[in-house]
Amino acid sequence: MRTRHALRATALALIVSLSGCAFAVKQPAATAAIVGATIGFSTCEIGTDFDKHGTCALVGGGAALLLGGAVLVATLLGGDGNTILMEKDEDIRPEPPSIDDVPPPDAAPEPPPPPVEPSSATPPGTIEPAPAPPPTAPSPPPT
Repeated sequence: MRTRHALRATALALIVSLSGCAFAVKQPAATAAIVGATIGFSTCEIGTDFDKHGTCALVGGGAALLLGGAVLVATLLGGDGNTILMEKDEDIRPEPPSIDDVPPPDAAPEPPPPPVEPSSATPPGTIEPAPAPPPTAPSPPPT
């Protein structure tokens, strides 16, 4: 008997969880009531060693009414979903440029720069000698 109830509860939880969150977004009060009933009933069943089903059903129903009712009242008082009063502020950021505002690229690309010719002072294949080191002061004679 217990496994049959556990299987039904598991199947119901899987069906609800696999159905997506569109329902939860559109109906937050019902979602809160379902979650409250599930948690209230489950924790009561675990706490009473699965003996008092009627009492746990009442606990789950009470949790559903409390949480669902609180969310329903908050949704009704909240208006369009905002939790605070908001005035529409003008956007002070400048509008980014559009791709239509950018001029088209030129049809012909710029030609590459001409290659650099080697200097004519040194014929190709010769190596210039290294410059001579600067003269140094003579060292004192040994004593």
